[in-house]
Amino acid sequence: MYYHMKRLERAGLIVRAGSEVVRGGEATRFTLSSDGYAVEFPVEGEQLPSIQSASRPKEVGRFFSEFIAGGLLEGWIVVGSPVPHGKSSTQARDGHYAVQLGFALGQFVPIPSIFPVKLDVDIKAEKLEGSNLVMVGGPRTNLISEELNSHLQTKFTQTGFWGSIADEEGNSYASETDCMVVKVKNPWASGKWCVMIAGLTGAGTKAGIIGVTNQSHSVLKDYRAGEFYCVLRGVDRDGDGKVDGVDVLRAG
Repeated sequence: MYYHMKRLERAGLIVRAGSEVVRGGEATRFTLSSDGYAVEFPVEGEQLPSIQSASRPKEVGRFFSEFIAGGLLEGWIVVGSPVPHGKSSTQARDGHYAVQLGFALGQFVPIPSIFPVKLDVDIKAEKLEGSNLVMVGGPRTNLISEELNSHLQTKFTQTGFWGSIADEEGNSYASETDCMVVKVKNPWASGKWCVMIAGLTGAGTKAGIIGVTNQSHSVLKDYRAGEFYCVLRGVDRDGDGKVDGVDVLRAG
């Protein structure tokens, strides 16, 4: 113990505070030289991998090019309100799929200083329809998707149990996991763009998000600029009962 105390004294961590006789012997009292101290160990922290620009899917960057200005996100991601709203008093349950989309866009822009996600009802209340808009969810759950739908060539219809997707050539797509990925000029503002990723059901919307993020190399491979229409069908490749991939039904 004596040697440990001497080492602490030499290091300046403790100082002598007097002495006293204890059981016939003289004992030296020490006290801390300051109110507290910290020990720094020479251990390097874990290095977090950075995203290399070469690994970013160029198809995603090209598709959302109008939404990225000066390295920053310019526009809003619009999800349906989770409370009953709209003509059918629908509750949206597909807004969480926007998280996957956020990961994809986050490879190209830093975290926005202004929260970039808004409910459809807030877009209407704040009159932001004239912005760049990325809509997640179809006309049943997203009011902005419902308004955009009337301006589209390939669009959602109300035929069938959960509706269908009809293109300008008269083809109809009505599987539960069918979805659309659409990019068009904003009909409410010149120079702005709208992207809609929406399915006939929640599973269909999930399929659309997977198509744009995980399978952009096949879904968006032919996109270069301008408007875009694509119809996808969600598939369950690993047999667990959940959509995990897409097949392209119609590319445009």
